[in-house]
Amino acid sequence: MTAFSVLTVCSANRCRSPMAEALLARAVERSFDEDCTVGSAGFGPSGAPAEREVIEVMAEIGLDLSHHRSRTVESSMLAEADLVLAMTRQHVMELVLLEESCWPKTFLLAEFVSLAESSSPEAPSSPIADPVEIPDASVAGFRRKVARLHLGRRRSDLLALPSNVEVGDPVGGPLRGYRSTRDRIATLCDATAAYLARHDSP
Repeated sequence: MTAFSVLTVCSANRCRSPMAEALLARAVERSFDEDCTVGSAGFGPSGAPAEREVIEVMAEIGLDLSHHRSRTVESSMLAEADLVLAMTRQHVMELVLLEESCWPKTFLLAEFVSLAESSSPEAPSSPIADPVEIPDASVAGFRRKVARLHLGRRRSDLLALPSNVEVGDPVGGPLRGYRSTRDRIATLCDATAAYLARHDSP
């Protein structure tokens, strides 16, 4: 069975994207039964552990990131993912430069949620073709939901997005900053899973 795959991305894959990976995986597990995999990567070197503070604040909510090791994002990862969720506009721009074809499925995490919350649960009047023809109906449905949110997006629009659409990096700051980042990402991941799980009228 083909799984719908999500890739979360931040700068070094040692703080925000590992948080998002774990939080989204938990939200997805709670929201629907369809097969979905969540991974993470960044622009730094591979093999580094999560930040100590990240491990601490995630353990507070029952998620163990002690075994996480960073991965350097590669073009093949972007090509294989069905949805890519980044933390900042700069991340999105760098990802699209790395793999131009990923633009229709690459969003800022908060941008994706904003678009999802403003979208109608009713199906659009004109059908949206599945970006990649596959036999699995569940994955095709998820991909159509991603394609729906991309309709009308322009790369230049990234520059016009408000600064609060980005998830800032707490590294180097106090522990409360890590907790605040964790809690914001958790809220956004819950909303992402809820949109993917939402029933749309046929």
